[in-house]
Amino acid sequence: MESELSFRMLALNSQDGILIVEWTSGRITLANPYLCRLLEQDSQDLIDQVLWEIDAFEDRLRAHNLFLELQAQGTVRYDDLRLISASGQRKHVEFVSNVYLVGEEQVIPCNIRNISDRKAVERLAAERQAQVLQGLEDTVAALVSRSEARDPY
Repeated sequence: MESELSFRMLALNSQDGILIVEWTSGRITLANPYLCRLLEQDSQDLIDQVLWEIDAFEDRLRAHNLFLELQAQGTVRYDDLRLISASGQRKHVEFVSNVYLVGEEQVIPCNIRNISDRKAVERLAAERQAQVLQGLEDTVAALVSRSEARDPY
């Protein structure tokens, strides 16, 4: 009983999203407050829904395939799964899940980490890198052009 209370406190206070899903049906049995804030939904809107049928998944077919992969392999990890909040904001999340036994029952805890800020910084860094590379190419082209204008041979 104490371990169940410890787990519940961990799930409720985690700064990552946590879903607990039934192994056989894919039905959500727990959605922690952090995930509810991320999705802008009440936990009651998520509880008893089938994981891949919730509105938050941008690609429901991919979510269903993720569940099937999880059942087949016992674990999954996606570095960039996209969710949509109730207000329509797209969220990039890291999704990690595995299967474990609680008594005789298999359950699936899903850890969901918001990586939207990291993805935005990565996009900005890639854009800056492309700009620097283009600037270097332009500089080299200008130097070659100037050199050829002085001595065409």
